[in-house]
Amino acid sequence: MTAQVVLANRSMPPDVIIREVWQGTGDRPFESIDDVIKVEELAAISQRYQEIAGYSAEALRGER
Repeated sequence: MTAQVVLANRSMPPDVIIREVWQGTGDRPFESIDDVIKVEELAAISQRYQEIAGYSAEALRGER
């Protein structure tokens, strides 16, 4: 499991959200994060990390 987390961090680092916001704004100020990145996209990024690390709701319930 540790290897999966390490490999995932190499291809999609934990600061992926910061990178996406920077790319979406061109490093310009913005009013709301919702104007830059969709809630669904943030949730998907979080879900991928949870699944890889074994912290998804399914994994914690033992359904994995």
